[in-house]
Amino acid sequence: MRRFKLFGLAVLAVFAATAVVTASASAVAPLPQVLPTTITEWHGTQVGVASLEQSESGLKIECSGGSGLGVIESSRTLGLFHITFTGCKALSGQCTGLGDATAGTILTLGLWHSVIDVDEPNLAAAILFLIEEVHFSCGIVLIKVKGSVLCLVLEPLALTLEKEFHCTQKVGVPDEKTYQNDLGQLVEDTKLESSTSEAAFKGAGELALAKLKGLPEGIPWKIDD
Repeated sequence: MRRFKLFGLAVLAVFAATAVVTASASAVAPLPQVLPTTITEWHGTQVGVASLEQSESGLKIECSGGSGLGVIESSRTLGLFHITFTGCKALSGQCTGLGDATAGTILTLGLWHSVIDVDEPNLAAAILFLIEEVHFSCGIVLIKVKGSVLCLVLEPLALTLEKEFHCTQKVGVPDEKTYQNDLGQLVEDTKLESSTSEAAFKGAGELALAKLKGLPEGIPWKIDD
């Protein structure tokens, strides 16, 4: 897999995912291909602090920054991403990905999809992040994270080149859990999980906000602070 960097992924997908959702959640809602065809990748930076919280133990990992790059496949509704979180720490110490040279840095790889969130109160454009299992240590504690994160696109229909996406959770439980894919299939219990010190995987949630700013056609997209 090509190695990419971060976190605007979600909103790029957002433009691809801003569907005209008019039918019920059980109907097939199209995912318009509204991205300029010359754009094949995007760049970005995280806005504010991102955090991962385990639902049972309450363990929380916070990262003060993030950067990344993603690619868009020919379908225009999915692609690969590479997220690098920086300034990561927990009560047990600074958190560093296994194999990452810089302390406090965690590299995450995966695949993104444009989808439609069907959780109450309304249908909404969303991005689904499918995360490859990542291992990192916080002090002497080994942590593993795997699964998926569903993030809402904020104001997807606004006539602007700048978009935001938001991943939210409460005490380790994701707020957004159910989505409709481009085949019209409902998928429930979107799940992010983490394991501490080789214990069984438990539920977790992610809180993060990113902003995507589109540039003229032919120039890579990026996310600004």
